[in-house]
Amino acid sequence: MSDLDGANRRRATKERTVKGSGVEWTCTSRHASNFASATSIGLLYSQRGFAEQVRSTITSTAKTGGDAYRFDDVQVESGAKEKGGQASSGIVATSGRILRNEKPFAECSLQNGVPVAVSAQP
Repeated sequence: MSDLDGANRRRATKERTVKGSGVEWTCTSRHASNFASATSIGLLYSQRGFAEQVRSTITSTAKTGGDAYRFDDVQVESGAKEKGGQASSGIVATSGRILRNEKPFAECSLQNGVPVAVSAQP
């Protein structure tokens, strides 16, 4: 849906497999994006801008050394905005877990703006 200033909503699913050097990586991800803008020349420069939110769900699997590591619906959300020439963007949330051979291995989170996977296992 959109109007004169602009709005957009998209969804996509992507899947790829990469093999090499004893590793097989099957990357599966779903993305949902929302975008809105106010750029009308009827607005003051300080009132014009845009905002975008992207949510990605990752269910990828990496196989190496006899183990399979699977992203168990790991979710990452990023955002960007600009208004009156002031812009910001970045990852705003991360959640989910990684399984090793279908058993819990690591928890995903956002720490100081960086997505990380923390495991108590060696």
